[in-house]
Amino acid sequence: MLFEAGCFPGAQILIVSEVRRLARRALFLFLFCTAAAFGAEQPTAVALRTQQQITLDGNLNEEAWQEAASIGPFTQREPDSGVPPTEQTEVRVLYDANFLYIGMRCFDSQSDSIMATQMQRDADLEQDDRIEILVDSFRDGRNAYYFATNPASALVDGRITENQSPRLEWDAVWDLRIQTDNQGWTAEFQVPFRSIGFNRHTKTWGFNVSRTLARLREESRWTATSFDAKFYQVALAGALGEFEGLSQGVGIDVKPYGLTGFTRDVTQPDVVNR
Repeated sequence: MLFEAGCFPGAQILIVSEVRRLARRALFLFLFCTAAAFGAEQPTAVALRTQQQITLDGNLNEEAWQEAASIGPFTQREPDSGVPPTEQTEVRVLYDANFLYIGMRCFDSQSDSIMATQMQRDADLEQDDRIEILVDSFRDGRNAYYFATNPASALVDGRITENQSPRLEWDAVWDLRIQTDNQGWTAEFQVPFRSIGFNRHTKTWGFNVSRTLARLREESRWTATSFDAKFYQVALAGALGEFEGLSQGVGIDVKPYGLTGFTRDVTQPDVVNR
């Protein structure tokens, strides 16, 4: 028996929903197979467990930061995909029972040309020098937490679902500090484990970092560096581990805050240290 689709609107909804689900599944399998096919390009990094008290000031001068190994070299995605970046970036990861710490040194031989205009929560950083971080704490290759900032200490965060663009409606409790100097700038992230969900039985998480140098329109990444790879394609992330003894997170959200429409030049001394 044949039915006209218009006679069964509920069935139409179910069919569309199923098609979308299958499409998402197909995309995940494609990304997973692509990552497997180029397994050599998917790096692994170590997050160092520390008992040392980390002072969040952007200086990265604690002994723990010196002991932690840099996660590895970045590679340009654009404009010259596959070649070393114009300026080097070093990333180190620490953790204790309660916090994930990410420290970044963004070298810049023209530190007086650093670009940062946005300071409000979840600002559009498209025109600024910026850092973006992806954390797949369930290691499912589809979903992740997204964090970003610029040299003016803007807090940007969101959730990546099914390898789609980050949704910035989600706002977590976390913090960072920025410092600028004649070598460039540093960023020190502190993310409480209580603010993000994770599988306590999964010791290795998905992880990726991107840095954009605005004046050159240059983006470099730790992994997923091909021109057609999107940063939010979680299946292409590298591996970060091994985590143990963490205080279980519960995904706490807070209302966003910001300084709407407020901009300032990062070279001014009152924004050098947030």
